[in-house]
Amino acid sequence: MPSQLRSDTARANGAKSRGPKSAETKEKSSRNSLRHGFTARNIILLECESAEDYQKMEEDFAATHQPATPAEQDLVDEMVAARWRIERIRTIETVIQDCEMIRKKSEIEKTFLQPDSGVHLAMAFRALAEESSCMALVSRYETRLSRMYDRAYRTLRELQQKAEPKKQKSEPKPPEPPKPNGGIQIATVPERVQPSEPEPKNKETNPSPRPTPSTVARALLRAVSRLFATPLSAARTPPGMVWNAAKVTDAMALNRLPCGVFFEVQPGGPA
Repeated sequence: MPSQLRSDTARANGAKSRGPKSAETKEKSSRNSLRHGFTARNIILLECESAEDYQKMEEDFAATHQPATPAEQDLVDEMVAARWRIERIRTIETVIQDCEMIRKKSEIEKTFLQPDSGVHLAMAFRALAEESSCMALVSRYETRLSRMYDRAYRTLRELQQKAEPKKQKSEPKPPEPPKPNGGIQIATVPERVQPSEPEPKNKETNPSPRPTPSTVARALLRAVSRLFATPLSAARTPPGMVWNAAKVTDAMALNRLPCGVFFEVQPGGPA
């Protein structure tokens, strides 16, 4: 810590000072606390550019894209800066060609007889392409700035599309419209549909299918099975024979009805 004597001396010397007098010394003293100056001025605009036009572009972009978060606002600002610098590069390209046309005007008029504006433009572009690399640099900068703009716009759209489902969930549902008849809902009985009458069969419109041999065989088998499905009575059973229903069932399952399998000789009976 400084001693008391040093503090008193500094205070006495400061009281004697009256500050800068001239404009030059005042300007120097105003930059005493300046370190780098990056944030002391607009980092996008040049001295020859209009701050009002830049602010109007910012307002137009904000109204068009409507950023809702700080991240979206940063992307919109980046798009504005890229678009502003693209227009600046295009202005530089136009001015370079105009200056080259003025510089080559006398030489072109000596070489060509009554040259028009197309000749002046072509000769100026040729000179710039052969003698300087400024046109190539202008094209490179414009391409880079266009990519910056497209990347910022694409990222902004992705963020906004992700935020849309959240907004839809948070929005309340609209109230239902009032029901007629004082809120009493009247149920209506649905109309009964009469069954349609079957269409009459006609040999010409709806011909019946012809029976196939397999269909006839199945019908005969069903008739025989119904005939022998129940055991015969004692009066119809031959003497000394018994009804064997199991063999009849096996024969029906095999689609064959061999003779002699329906009755068997009763054990102990007459042969």
